[in-house]
Amino acid sequence: MPFGAFGGSTAELNMVAHAVIEAVIYGDPALARAVFHPDATITGQQDGILIRCGVAEYMEVCRRMRIPRRRPGNRYRILQAEAEGPIGMLKLLETYPDGDLVSYMTLSKLNGRWLVNNRTLHGIGRAPSLRDAAV
Repeated sequence: MPFGAFGGSTAELNMVAHAVIEAVIYGDPALARAVFHPDATITGQQDGILIRCGVAEYMEVCRRMRIPRRRPGNRYRILQAEAEGPIGMLKLLETYPDGDLVSYMTLSKLNGRWLVNNRTLHGIGRAPSLRDAAV
């Protein structure tokens, strides 16, 4: 489903998805603080390795990956966005030239803002990964 196809709370989730992708692409801790709950966790499984880290560590890994911002073949889209009261869920597909990343995010609306509680990733092919966080 393309961006902009959601209304109400799911439209707000759409904006959070954009901000998460921007935080990841730039490894931007300030932007991450705006969209991730301070106690949020990032988990993932790739090549049989289970990774679990906090937001600060996640942003450091993203910064070191230096994902090309405008590389042909890099794109993402929301596959699912749902909200029920103050809880929400997003499913994203990030496509890179060498592989894909699928992620699920759970969110809570606190003080009028949607914040990501957890992001769980699964890399397919040679997608960017969190393997550096496992070390």
